Amino acid sequence: MSQENVEVIRRLLDAFERGGLDATLSFYDPDVTWVVAEDEPEAATLRGYDGLRALLAQWLQAFDELHIDPKEFIDAGEAVVMPYQFRARERSSGSEISAPETWVFWLRDGMIIEVREYRHKAEALAAVGVEE
Repeated sequence: MSQENVEVIRRLLDAFERGGLDATLSFYDPDVTWVVAEDEPEAATLRGYDGLRALLAQWLQAFDELHIDPKEFIDAGEAVVMPYQFRARERSSGSEISAPETWVFWLRDGMIIEVREYRHKAEALAAVGVEE
């Protein structure tokens, strides 16, 4: 099942690139939980489709040209660890920013039930019990 989970995440990202958040909702369980990284100014736990919409609205309020460039997809059983490069242009200053980050997607029956943000790949791997 875990390689299937990796494929779900690949399809999710493709759908987002083509159609934004609404094109991806079918990949998420209606009660999905998204945990924003603790060191973010708006650190929070968001729930459901309304939570996903609120999160994306925050991102789009702060950034233009938002890009998520996956570096790899790590099969961790019921989870997929995805280190990526975040690239965006700040709306307020026009400055381009780029930073490595990692998301962990937990899936059940092919649906994303939880996403957690991490700054470093190592801490994300530790969260799913995988050694680097």
